[in-house]
Amino acid sequence: MIRKQLGFLTSVRLSSIIKTLLYLLLIFHNSISFALPEITVEEIKQSLDPLKHITKSFIPSWLSSSDQAYGFELTSKRMLLNMASDPMANLLWLFGSSSYDAVQFRMNREHKVNSLLPESGITPKNPILFDEQALHDLNPDITEQISPRIYETEYQNQGAELATFNRINTGESGIGYFYYHYANNHLQPEDVVNNFYRWLDHHAPWHVKDIVIKRNQTLAVNQAKSSAERWEHCRELYSGDIEKCRLAGIIKALDGIPVVVKDEISVPGYTTSYGLDPLRVDRHFPSHTRESQSEVVKRMTDEGAIVLGKSNQHIFGLGAFGLNPHYPRMGNIYNSAYIPGGSSSGSAMFVGIGGPLAIGTDGGGSVSIPAANTGIPGLKPTEGKITAKNYDDAAPGLVAIGLLGQSFFDLAEGYRVTSQKVPTSHVLEALSNLRIGVDPGWFQHASRDVATVTLTCLETLINNLQQREGLSPQLLAMHYLPEDYEKPLWDTHTVLFGRGEAEGKAGFIDKGIPAETELALIMGLSLDRSTIENAKENKKRLTHHFQNNIFSKVDVIVMPTLLTTAPKAERPWFQVFDNGELNLAKTYLMTAHTGLANLTGGPRVTVQCGFDENYLPIGLQLMGNNNSEYLLMLLGATVEKSILARDQDHPAWKLRPHFNPFKNSSPMAQN
Repeated sequence: MIRKQLGFLTSVRLSSIIKTLLYLLLIFHNSISFALPEITVEEIKQSLDPLKHITKSFIPSWLSSSDQAYGFELTSKRMLLNMASDPMANLLWLFGSSSYDAVQFRMNREHKVNSLLPESGITPKNPILFDEQALHDLNPDITEQISPRIYETEYQNQGAELATFNRINTGESGIGYFYYHYANNHLQPEDVVNNFYRWLDHHAPWHVKDIVIKRNQTLAVNQAKSSAERWEHCRELYSGDIEKCRLAGIIKALDGIPVVVKDEISVPGYTTSYGLDPLRVDRHFPSHTRESQSEVVKRMTDEGAIVLGKSNQHIFGLGAFGLNPHYPRMGNIYNSAYIPGGSSSGSAMFVGIGGPLAIGTDGGGSVSIPAANTGIPGLKPTEGKITAKNYDDAAPGLVAIGLLGQSFFDLAEGYRVTSQKVPTSHVLEALSNLRIGVDPGWFQHASRDVATVTLTCLETLINNLQQREGLSPQLLAMHYLPEDYEKPLWDTHTVLFGRGEAEGKAGFIDKGIPAETELALIMGLSLDRSTIENAKENKKRLTHHFQNNIFSKVDVIVMPTLLTTAPKAERPWFQVFDNGELNLAKTYLMTAHTGLANLTGGPRVTVQCGFDENYLPIGLQLMGNNNSEYLLMLLGATVEKSILARDQDHPAWKLRPHFNPFKNSSPMAQN
């Protein structure tokens, strides 16, 4: 037989041999591609070492010296009293003496502060550059996907759009709740506005009193009245049939939907003071007009949204805790002793107490951190996807305008309005051969509770795709980054974000801002050129790596949003000085995973997965390639309903304060 085969081969032309070899090579290549490093969630759980999980009392050795709340050791009286090198200048300033030399005092103070920054552990080191070859050599046994998918378009493709939204809208939504009651004349938009302010002033618990720090009731009522007229027209012509009213152009996409906007985003009729109380700082904040408002706000209000006010935030976004000493009545909605997470804390808490949708910003996790701590969905989109026109972006290239919502359908609807993008058929096609990348090490670094709950959440996602959708997703073990990535990743983000914020807000130094914020700005200004350039180069390498080495092989990667649940707040019950908290050790626990998407520019969502033993929420983070927002939100919706059904009787829900637009409980009846 062998001789016959050899004889046959010698009788054919050379071209046939080449074709045969190429065919065999193709078969060999395909056989390799099928031998992917698939892994199960159970195998990941078994591989984790319980002794190596991080805890709330453990932080990396390179941040050990910053395991304290620096804000409480300082003051906010325009100087750092216990750091200043000239005590006499402090007294002269306090008594308003004409002998007080502000310029000389500031120079002396900054010199003293700079000398203490290294020993405090606050100043990041010059980032070690990621080795490009080492990045390229990761995951050699995972083949690249054939072609990239286009998940969204500016052109209307009604069929694909509706099919995707129907998949996302699998459960209750905040927008749907308000629409139902408006259409049936159970509720008027103006009642929502007035009842919310009344609830906040007279019935809300103390730790949610400051979720909205600025309000313009006249503006909100006028927006509500305009919406009410459209809903009345809808009821008159189509008996409240929402679909017919929308197709007829009577009802807009967010008609009568109450929203709040993070304070650093400009809204007409409001000042923008970045979380500061304008009465406490030596700075003038002009009121914005329709011409100077942020484009993202215009897009929402043009679609009928009602702005209830400007939401609280960590001042300048320079912190992950979400605590604001100028507006201190804030705490985690499940337990006031814990932080709410930031910096978009007020926006997340508004959704947490029952609001349907809120606008935030995200420079290193400022949407995902409070979303995870509040137990709600959050979206940080692709860099620049939601327009930043008329938004004062202090750290371009890192900061994105994001959204928080009651459900992934609410996020998808808010994203459609603000990005002006609609999904394509590729979103649903991606599910048919979905690849999910998982690096077990990124679960090992989380606390035991967080790792266990988020892995169970991932298992629920895969099971739902298999059982409810009849699909076969692949869970592939991979490495996102080489070993010992934590320190250069942390330094890279801290340098770029700290420097950007410092350059944009340097004019606030010595103007009465809290000591925590002032110290962070001084740190950012103290960074040298070499450190900044290395950080920029690392960002460039990370962006290239994830786009070309990770998301060319998998559609999405997963990890815990935070390393632990919300830490306790260290603030005293009675604050003499509004210092704030600056604790980089605990900040690391909040931002170790979230800053990655800001450095690479891609989108991420946070999925509510459950609670720890203290009834604090835990979130799973999904990251995708640029422009994959609709795929991420669809995956979030796939697991969301199952988690809510499983936890509907969890005791944590009883601890959460609620606003009801009719009276004063929760608009989400199932909670």
